[in-house]
Amino acid sequence: MTSLECDMIEIKKFLAVSIILLFLGVAVAPSINQSVVKASTNDNLVEVTTQACGIQGYRDSTVTLTREQYQNLEEYFVEFRTRLNQTSTREEAVPLFKEAVMELDKYGLLPKGMSVERVQKLVIGGYQKLSRFLKSINLGYYQTLSDDVNLLCLIAGETSVTYVSKFPLCSFFTIVYHIVQSEYNPLLLFLYLCFYIRNSLPIQLGSVIFLGGSGLFSWCDPGPASGWIHTIGLNGKKSWNGYVYGNLPAYHIFLDFILNGYYPGVLRFTGIHTGHDEDHFYLGSALWVKVSTEPLESHNLRSSEIVKMMPKEK
Repeated sequence: MTSLECDMIEIKKFLAVSIILLFLGVAVAPSINQSVVKASTNDNLVEVTTQACGIQGYRDSTVTLTREQYQNLEEYFVEFRTRLNQTSTREEAVPLFKEAVMELDKYGLLPKGMSVERVQKLVIGGYQKLSRFLKSINLGYYQTLSDDVNLLCLIAGETSVTYVSKFPLCSFFTIVYHIVQSEYNPLLLFLYLCFYIRNSLPIQLGSVIFLGGSGLFSWCDPGPASGWIHTIGLNGKKSWNGYVYGNLPAYHIFLDFILNGYYPGVLRFTGIHTGHDEDHFYLGSALWVKVSTEPLESHNLRSSEIVKMMPKEK
């Protein structure tokens, strides 16, 4: 085969990959909530939308708050964070999570048709039994987890540059990445396979939260997420403040038409998600949380890397 023929094959592969990426961008974009709060025609009013993640049959709830009401809600979030920082166990955090649900209910910010008790169960119920089981059998591996990760945890956070998606291919890409790169550990792979197999069942198993992103062009680079995240789970209490990126071992996913890539940081999230402008508040449980203060180049979905992974033509 001549050099020209080889070059033509590589070009064809590159074009094929480009088309796939374009398709993914179109397919994913409708499922991403890029603005959960709509600007009101009245500057004194704010329209806030709350989503239920990890459960089917409930629609988003949109309410209109006055600026004063929203400011009071933000002040509560600050107080909630301060009190949450003083907890060290799940048992101490659960009452605060339940109280936060009741506070959101005062503003009508619970998903339509869901009672306070139902939302509280959704927020704190995920993965609790499995976490207790793993601790009871003294598996031991979770004791060596790094400080940037937590598993089977309660999670609360308020960050910017944040997107919540139910797109299943992110889950698929994550497990494929683990297998190909051989960077998985038995515990994570076991947990992930259990929940991935359940994908075939007619139930919603949670969402992916993307934190921060990077763009093909500097003028449209989303940059890191900014804010705070608090978790209590199998790896104890883990918190992050300031600028962060999602750090799950998967290529970041393109979520818009200008090919900005966003980093998955929270996997299998069940709970509620609300926000204002660029700020997003989320409260619930997660299978896997992994966050970094720096973006990882290994996450970038480069077409040249995909071409290298494709089988060579004989």
